[in-house]
Amino acid sequence: MNVFIITPIEIKNNSRIEINVDDKALRELVAITQDTKLSQILGETLYNRVISAIYEFNVSSTPIENDIIELLPYLKNYLRYQVIADFIMIN
Repeated sequence: MNVFIITPIEIKNNSRIEINVDDKALRELVAITQDTKLSQILGETLYNRVISAIYEFNVSSTPIENDIIELLPYLKNYLRYQVIADFIMIN
C-alpha cells in the first residue's frame, strides 16, 4: 500500500525545491523516508495507525482520529526536511 503522509507538491510548495524536480524521485524518497526513518521514530504501532488512517480517509473518506490529525503537521515537517536533505545528498 503506497500511502504518503506528504506529497511531492507539498514539499515543492513549502521548500526551495523547484517545481521542475521530478515527482517520481520525490515520491521514492518520501516512501523510503517514511518506511525506514519515520517508522523507527514512531514505532510500528503508531506508524501503522497513521498510515491506515490516511489510507482510509483517501479511499472511503473515513474521518481521521483527532490524535492523528494533531500529529500530521509534525510528521509532514519532519518528512519535508528529511526528504530535502536526502534529495540534496543524492543529487
